[in-house]
Formats: sequence, C-alpha cells, structure tokens
Amino acid sequence: MITDGFFILDPSQVPWAIDVREIGRGIVQLSKYGWHPNYIMLYDQPWTLAHQLSDVMLQSTGNRVTFDWLAYHIEPPDGTGFPPHRDGSVADAHCWHADGGPRIVTVWVSLGQSGPANSCL
Repeated sequence: MITDGFFILDPSQVPWAIDVREIGRGIVQLSKYGWHPNYIMLYDQPWTLAHQLSDVMLQSTGNRVTFDWLAYHIEPPDGTGFPPHRDGSVADAHCWHADGGPRIVTVWVSLGQSGPANSCL
C-alpha cells in the first residue's frame, strides 16, 4: 500500500455476508432504466458490504470508512474507468499519517467481471 498506493485482495479473503453480484445486477437495472448507479445505496446490500469494508479498511490502513460513495456501471468490453492510482498528492502532508500510511483511501469492489485493467480504479 505504501509503495504502490494500492493493493488487491482476492475475493476469498473477504467472505461477504451478502451476494455482491446482487448489487451489480441492481446497478445494471438502474442504469438500464436511466437511473444513476448511486441509487443502489437505497438498498440494504451495499450498506452490509460497507460494514464489512469498515473492518478491512481499519485493519489494512488504520482509517475508518467515511461513506463517500460512488457507484459506476462500466459496460464491457470497451468500457474502462481509471487505472490503479493513489488518491491524494504525495507532496500534500494532510494526505499522510506520520508513519507514511495514507489518510485518503479508495476501496473499489468489482461487482462483475472487471479487474484493474478494465475497472474504475
């Protein structure tokens, strides 16, 4: 995390309490009917996922989740988002803990068949 600015967890490392594919299907349906994917947050499943992410975030970075949410619907095969990157400027002191760990962290959860090469982050 400190060197590359990101890390990747295998899905088996986070035993989700819900079927994350359900969230993905909901986002596809919202998009199909012209609604922004962020409306998925009206349902319980994303908040259950967020609760589990709180533990992962705290253990891996020392940060607590602030619930600044964005949902994306990237349509394969041509849809792409942003490549893996580090949020916050390396030169900006307020972005870093004294030990060098990041204060600003983004969590990306693939809800479909996407990975770092064709994802949002």
